Amino acid sequence: MSTYPLEAGEAEPFVPASLRDLPDLPHPPTFFLRWGTPREKERMRRILDEEGCTLYSEEAMRAEILRGMKDLFSAEDFATWEPAVKAWWDANDQFTAQNAKLPVDEREEWFYEGEQLIVEVQEQIARDWRPYRLMNADNNAYRRTQGHAINAVVIERYENLDAPIKKAGRYLDYNCAVLIIEALDKLSAKHAPDAPVRASSELGIECLKRLFLDRDAEKNSVSPAPSDKTPLSSKTGAASTSGKSRASARSKKTREASSANASSV
Repeated sequence: MSTYPLEAGEAEPFVPASLRDLPDLPHPPTFFLRWGTPREKERMRRILDEEGCTLYSEEAMRAEILRGMKDLFSAEDFATWEPAVKAWWDANDQFTAQNAKLPVDEREEWFYEGEQLIVEVQEQIARDWRPYRLMNADNNAYRRTQGHAINAVVIERYENLDAPIKKAGRYLDYNCAVLIIEALDKLSAKHAPDAPVRASSELGIECLKRLFLDRDAEKNSVSPAPSDKTPLSSKTGAASTSGKSRASARSKKTREASSANASSV
């Protein structure tokens, strides 16, 4: 493996746990990570601007769900489901706010009567309404790009990784950060295919903490579990693309098709 030294500083070494102490990888990749300052955060934002990223707010995503409902549903179904979805959003927001600062073991269990159908209605719109799908695609692209941008400003230098170095001033070039993840994923596939967390995810979590937490807060923080994902429908009504909605509300197109099928029998 090649070593690509960068300028030295107050960076601290980090080796992904999944690549440590492996007999067939005696020299695992080592990353020297700096602690984030307002300068690093501003550089991260600039990278996102340079890459042309767009992030839609939760409010905008919800508004698009309602526009899709109005266009795809009959007037009767829209009158039924719009207030139901809004009430579910309000209850979800209140529950989240009330429990946000409580320890996990002290939080109340979430329950909302009729939630399954309300979620399925939103999933149906998120699948069928193209403007929402485009907004969701932009948000997903933003998050992927943001991960690389965070790594670019936190990683000061690295060793034992076959990824050529390229810098943009004081920081790694964005494309260099992308290559780091690609190289790490190849190492994980070869040397640690059964690891519960990939090395690239470990690096991303560590860089995220160092950019947004100070040293004392980082010591008291708990890394999120790799499989702990916020349900897609919990806030914005974003869709799960698997399965078919069992909601009673149907789009105009579905109703027309059903009527045509019935008349042909």
